[in-house]
Amino acid sequence: MYTLADYLLDVTKYLGSDEIFGVPGDFNLQFLDHITHRHDMKWIGNANELNASYMADGYARERGFATFVTTFGVGELSAINGLAGSVAEQVPVLEIVGAPTTKVQHNGGLVHHTFADSQFKRFIKAHEALGLKASFLTKDNAINQINDTIHYIYENKKPAYLVLPTDLVALPVNDNLKANIPHLFESKQTDVSQSFETITSAIKTAKKTSYHRWS
Repeated sequence: MYTLADYLLDVTKYLGSDEIFGVPGDFNLQFLDHITHRHDMKWIGNANELNASYMADGYARERGFATFVTTFGVGELSAINGLAGSVAEQVPVLEIVGAPTTKVQHNGGLVHHTFADSQFKRFIKAHEALGLKASFLTKDNAINQINDTIHYIYENKKPAYLVLPTDLVALPVNDNLKANIPHLFESKQTDVSQSFETITSAIKTAKKTSYHRWS
């Protein structure tokens, strides 16, 4: 069965993440299983999340793109300084945050790694305040959200942040989506030949050319 986690990993693999950095935590263990079961990717565990964010930053500078994984709350807060550095220097890094289930968050459940105040959006707001493109994956729109985030990183060479609730990790998706991944990164080419010819013709036929000199 092809899952949302498989698709997300296939997209990051296509961009060059042969290794994925991070620290295991309660809310990302299911996703880590999908990484470690692959033969074309390698999980590199770090001593802490800050180290993971710095390793991802260096990897991206060398390879053009990097991915690292943290757990919700305490994990992502540990990593946020390193990710802020990637923002400051426009390094294309993707952080994937394993989070409590959609239902738990919707109901404001009291779970660990939070401030026990049912405010699950405070961490994503902190990342948005740093200028990161941040997305909370939803069941009905997860593929489009992943594509939009990855395309943003590819086009702008800037980092981004995805929240992956645990109940979406094994969500079945159409395996035909994998064949469309290369098309996400096709460069848009604009035909400027007509404009060039028009401008050239106007210059050649002009009786007088002038320019303004600004003091």
